[in-house]
Amino acid sequence: MQLQGTKLYHGTAVSRSSTHGLVTQPRPTLGLMEAMSTLLEVLGPPFRRGIGGPGGWVILVEPELQLGPHVLAPDLAGWRRETIPERPDAARSRPET
Repeated sequence: MQLQGTKLYHGTAVSRSSTHGLVTQPRPTLGLMEAMSTLLEVLGPPFRRGIGGPGGWVILVEPELQLGPHVLAPDLAGWRRETIPERPDAARSRPET
């Protein structure tokens, strides 16, 4: 889904999509932003960098995932680095199962 001209109205991001018309997405709450920051602090060293853990993971905040006809944007997603040698593109992204 290609979004064009995203604007913020009263804390909600509003975009126009060529396939889905008008798309709205509320801004994350303070609690959600704090939770995502904490998860990245905890998961980053062992999973991304290999400090006290396996390393080799790519962890992204709010990636756009296109799974067939469905477009998802999870708060946090991770992939083993060897499954995506390049940075994921929205059209090719696939979360680790």
